[in-house]
Amino acid sequence: MSRWRTAVFVVLGCLVLLPGFSPASADLLFPDQNTASESYYHLRVEDGEIDVRVDMLAQPASGALDEVWVWLMPGAKEITVTQGDTTLEYEYEGVEDGLGVMSVALPATLKGKLTAEFELRYVVGTQDIPEFSIKPGAIESLFVSQGAGSFVLIDVPQHGENVVDSGCILGASQPGSVKEEGYERWVCGEPIVAALSADNPDVLERCAKMSDSCRQRVLDFPISAWAQSVTDPSLQGRLKTTIELGRGPVELELKYFKSDAAWAQKQFDVSSAALPKLEGLFGWEYPWEIALLRQSNQIEFVGAAGVAFPTEGEMLIAANTGFDFDEEVTVHELAHQWAGYNLEQKWVWEGLAEYATTVLAPELGFTMYDRAWDSYGYDDPLATWYNGSSVTNPDYWYGKAGAFWFAFETEIGGRDNMKTVLSMMDDDPAALPLDDRWFMDRGEEVSGANLDALFLEWVWVPDYAQRQLADRRAAHDLVKSLKERALAAGLVGVPTDIQNSLDAWSFSSVDDRVKRTDKAITEYLDVLSKQAAAGLTPSSAVPDAWSESSITRIEQLIDQQRSVIDSILGAARTVADEPEDSPAWKNLADAKAAYAEGDFGEASRLASEAGAVVYNEVASIRMIAVAEATGEAFEENFFKRIGMFWENPEGDLAAAKAASEAGDDETALRLAKAAYGSWNGAQTRGFQRLAMLAGLMSAITFGGWWLLGRFGGGEKDEINIQRARDAAAGVPATETRRNWRDWENSN
Repeated sequence: MSRWRTAVFVVLGCLVLLPGFSPASADLLFPDQNTASESYYHLRVEDGEIDVRVDMLAQPASGALDEVWVWLMPGAKEITVTQGDTTLEYEYEGVEDGLGVMSVALPATLKGKLTAEFELRYVVGTQDIPEFSIKPGAIESLFVSQGAGSFVLIDVPQHGENVVDSGCILGASQPGSVKEEGYERWVCGEPIVAALSADNPDVLERCAKMSDSCRQRVLDFPISAWAQSVTDPSLQGRLKTTIELGRGPVELELKYFKSDAAWAQKQFDVSSAALPKLEGLFGWEYPWEIALLRQSNQIEFVGAAGVAFPTEGEMLIAANTGFDFDEEVTVHELAHQWAGYNLEQKWVWEGLAEYATTVLAPELGFTMYDRAWDSYGYDDPLATWYNGSSVTNPDYWYGKAGAFWFAFETEIGGRDNMKTVLSMMDDDPAALPLDDRWFMDRGEEVSGANLDALFLEWVWVPDYAQRQLADRRAAHDLVKSLKERALAAGLVGVPTDIQNSLDAWSFSSVDDRVKRTDKAITEYLDVLSKQAAAGLTPSSAVPDAWSESSITRIEQLIDQQRSVIDSILGAARTVADEPEDSPAWKNLADAKAAYAEGDFGEASRLASEAGAVVYNEVASIRMIAVAEATGEAFEENFFKRIGMFWENPEGDLAAAKAASEAGDDETALRLAKAAYGSWNGAQTRGFQRLAMLAGLMSAITFGGWWLLGRFGGGEKDEINIQRARDAAAGVPATETRRNWRDWENSN
């Protein structure tokens, strides 16, 4: 049983098994009252006692409320009930080996929406009854809530060996008084919230902060938590060894109560033998560095002989259950380390753990407990376990779930194929958690079998599943035909978007995608024909990408391959008349090699270069001749002379001829073009340069004129300013200051 389901089993066991508790012993729901409560349990483990405080808010459910009913732990003593400074009266009905119930008299009758708050305190002393084992050095107990509206808070010593029910969460707020005493506080509310939100950190964070949404509310029972704390080393034994597994050494440890040493040794021995065998059966490595088993005396009461914590490599196992299947339980819980949170539905993970245990039982030397699941007359599909079925018999569900996987194994062709399917469970972490549909898909994929009838008979409600299975079968049949045609073309599988649709059971788009892919196969076959005609070594680019890429990417790759073949064929025609030592032949050979390796971009570039070599050779010879003729016919004039400044066409032409003789046709072509351009463009360059010179001179002239103007304008401004100052001072206007132009004119 997975960790986050533990609390659900707590509740299932309560009504039937709790000593001293029955429907006759006070109405479980207390219909006259509504309450909200926090029950605080402080475990003084060394003393073998628990201090309890219950804070309760009560309101009448209807009519008037004169008293409030409260549940207490067995053996409650030193009871006090207070409301502020007032001590309230109560009547307590204790039960020797079970829960106590008390009524608290309210100081005033409550009506309507009126509420009353009060505090209950008591101590639970040493006792040793099946569900409430409390003794110095070791406490393992259920803890009483007040049903709907409750929180249970458990303080455990940090130095103890502690296991707290997985329906509980370490409190976000740790009071100073708790930490100072070396304790930590766990918050236990609605177990179903914890169960359904184990992988939702936002919900768990709210519950750790005691959000009201996390209070016990769906389950009305007065039990919602369990814890084990051991502080006395003399009470606890340890068995420890190292097991060599695929991941390397794994520490196997069993912590047990020393009074059960013989039982512990048997569980330790079977665990040591089972771990490598389970790894071999599932076909992937054990996920943790430890495998820690702890003995529990209480979990059988809450509906489980074992509890697995699949995200931690830890397990709880019950000792001496009386059913003679302790080794079976131990192996079953170990199997949950492979079949746990990675699976979506309860029937899948419990069924696979049962299957693995049954397969290995003969090798490990124990006989499986006969659940006789098919003798009860039930026919509820596996998918309805905790999902609509009213059947609660665990033998039916565990038995049927385990039996299904043997039927599955038979349908897909036997144990080897079953191991292949199990080995695929860790292939894609993004696909987790895996559901029953994943196993149906992988089973058909591995074996080619049609599993419709198997899943309709065992797993799903036929009336609801048949239509979807019909759509699925039509889609899979289309894809099957597509795979066969693809395989004939050397292509294995299907593009990823088709496979993703199948895996997601989203079949509406499959038909269109199959048509596109079928067209792509036709085009690919055409490419193969062109490839063969071109004498090219076949490329594996498309086969390699076929089941790893989308249809769009495959279409692009085929188009690219076709284009490269055309480029290579064109280059081959271009270099056909080239001498054997021409670089073009090497470029062409390199292009073909790059094609064979699937590097279509490089192949295209090299094919272009092969053609460029031939072009450069012919073009450079012609360009040298043209440049030489242009130079011979060149006649200077004024403009051409200006245009030939800083040009050296004779040098470029000589260098071009040298490069041509050396076989560097690309350089020869470039230099011949430069020489031709120098001669042919001389007159145009002359005009351009003279125009630029004229423009420059005009700019200089204008600049000088503007500058002199600025000098003169500045002096006038000064004269005007001075005249204004003189007028203000009474100086006659005829007396003016002279400027440099006046001095120049006077001389």
